[in-house]
Order: sequence, then structure tokens, then C-alpha cells
Amino acid sequence: MKHMRRCGRVVLACSALAMLAACSGQAHIGFSAYTDRPVVLTDMSINGKPVPLVPMVVQGRAERLHGRTTGGGMMIGYPAGKWGQLALKLRWVDLPTGQAWSAAVDVPLAQLERSASGAVELMPVFAPGGLLLITSDPIPQSADDDRTRDVLRLCASRTPAADQDFSADPTSLPALVEAVATMQRGPAPSSCS
Repeated sequence: MKHMRRCGRVVLACSALAMLAACSGQAHIGFSAYTDRPVVLTDMSINGKPVPLVPMVVQGRAERLHGRTTGGGMMIGYPAGKWGQLALKLRWVDLPTGQAWSAAVDVPLAQLERSASGAVELMPVFAPGGLLLITSDPIPQSADDDRTRDVLRLCASRTPAADQDFSADPTSLPALVEAVATMQRGPAPSSCS
């Protein structure tokens, strides 16, 4: 009888942990891109739930080795998903070429940094030619701490039906004028080519 009770408690505890791991939570998401290769993020969903956002210009210097930073980010509550994973779907347009890309990836929650509030920290980095990095850089311990961590690297799929020339009307989105003025025109070398 004692053995059955102990087994029952273990099963109950394991069930509770499984539910906790698949529960909803908070994510702090920043975005970055490579130097002179801005993108326009057009769609995003987490665990199947669309994240309401206006298309946004994403710029950065993510390929530099001295720490990646983002100009801002957003705190998002996300719904429950697969156990231990965050299902992330993104669609973006490479500003210099007008080519649209999409990617769907299951990000392992255990590999993401957590903030003091318990929110997972991640930063999708958009690179030339459809390369997407999901990063979660360790929280710096000092001013000289420039450690980085790429959790996943993948090649996105081309979605030609969503191609768009955002540079044709640079006043249509915030920060687009600056992005168009500083971008490198035409295709760039890619690890996905």
C-alpha cells in the first residue's frame, strides 16, 4: 500500500512538472539584424498565437563580436505550448532586396536565459539571405562581459508571394527613412545560399 501511495505521489509530481513546463509564460523578445542589412518584421506568432504588431523596421550590428544589443524589445505573454519548447513563427522582408522569408522553429526553453522576473530572454537575429539566428546571450556580469550564445541557426523559406519593396515609400514606417539611407543595396553573401 505504501508503495502505491509513493508511486501515486511521483506520478502526480511528474504530471505537475509536465504541466508547468507546458504552461504559459512571459518572454522578453528583442530583435536585431546585420549591419547595413535591415529587415521589416511583418508577422510573428508564439505557440500558435499571433502577436499583434505593426510591421517594424529591425536594424542592428548583430554580427559584431562585442556583444549584441537591440534598440528595444517587447515583453509578451505567451500561451501554453509543447513541453519545454517555445514555438516561434516569423515572417520578414529583407529591405535591400524586397525578398520575403518565413521560418518556424521550436526553441528549447531550457537553453534560454531568464530575467530576474523569470521571463525567458531571446533575440531573433535576421541575417542576409534568409539566415535566422535565435540568440539568448548570457546576462552580462560586468562591463567587459561580451559573451554571446546562438541557441539555433536555421535557413528560412522564401515566400515570394509576400515580397514587398518597402524602400519605395520610406515614410510608410517609423525608422524606415534611416534604414533605407544606410542599407547596402542588392543581395549579400549568405550561409543559406
